[in-house]
Amino acid sequence: MKRRKLLNRIAVSASGAGMLTACSKGTQFDEDGVKLPTDQPKIKWRMATSWQRESPRFAAMKDFSDLVRKVTHGNFEIAVFPGGGIAPKQKILSTIESGTVECGSTLGLYYLDRSPTMALDAALPFGLDENQYEIWLYGSGGLEKLRQVYAEFNIINFAVGETGKQMGGWFKKKVQSLADLQGLKMRFPGIGGQVVERLGVEIVDLPLSDIRTALERSEIEAAEITGPFEDEKLRVHEVAPYYYYPGWQQPRATISLYVNKTAWEKLPEPYQIALEMASAVSYRQLKADSASANGAALERLKASGVEVLPFPPDILNAVRETTNEVFQEYTAQDTAFREIYSHETAFVEEYFTWAQLTLELS
Repeated sequence: MKRRKLLNRIAVSASGAGMLTACSKGTQFDEDGVKLPTDQPKIKWRMATSWQRESPRFAAMKDFSDLVRKVTHGNFEIAVFPGGGIAPKQKILSTIESGTVECGSTLGLYYLDRSPTMALDAALPFGLDENQYEIWLYGSGGLEKLRQVYAEFNIINFAVGETGKQMGGWFKKKVQSLADLQGLKMRFPGIGGQVVERLGVEIVDLPLSDIRTALERSEIEAAEITGPFEDEKLRVHEVAPYYYYPGWQQPRATISLYVNKTAWEKLPEPYQIALEMASAVSYRQLKADSASANGAALERLKASGVEVLPFPPDILNAVRETTNEVFQEYTAQDTAFREIYSHETAFVEEYFTWAQLTLELS
């Protein structure tokens, strides 16, 4: 129902903008020759991001900004900055929270020190895939639950993309049993990193741009990154040829847009609608782009000599058991995590009961 209301608001806004254009006394035109509404304010925002210029996520945020500009007839402009351009990638949340900039694009996993619920926004080990997550987020009230948490940080959050299904990581040497993880130096962020650390892995925090060099110099021996398309661009396969699956630690990861709540509330309603609409378009586009690009990238990696290998059963069993222990600790310690995790778990039970039934009927 809330999605229908949003679509209705978009339709009303679009028709309203057209009426304003037709009725304006002072006629102005944008670069495409379209008449501009004259009674809408000119607003300029800045967007801090955690993404480097060459990242498809940065390109997606540029597209997002361009769509907002076009929908508002050039009146609402958002300048997009790469990682480090305004703030370090792991400082985006605090930068938006303080109002230093109006909005930012990042990944909730960078902020587990602020709240473990950020993992529920981004990705959980053994959690929902990108299609299931979208249903939970927009169809089962997940977004409303998450926004209650972000409100405590003076932020309203939007989903603006998905990485799609992920892989388990790159290794310089084969891992054949749980014992091979003991003392292994590995780049591994998020809750998944907390899990493998309990199993003997030494976690090394590195930005994406430093991973290949660290592997080449043996400063690390393995790295969890994303999926084939994004990983291929980093050229880590040239120094770590063993690529493991499944991506148990992040079946998918959601790219978020954080908007300062005070700045949001000052926006005219048509501009709020423009942000909502652009977020929905960006989310579906980046999700589709990732899904379509990963398969082809994996084939190219295999052709270059990469060995694609499954994790040994004892490793998968150990990480699943340890993941459950971590979740139990978070649910006992954090009320917000417990509430949202229980909400998601209830959705999973209902969803898979229905999904299984439809398979039996087909």
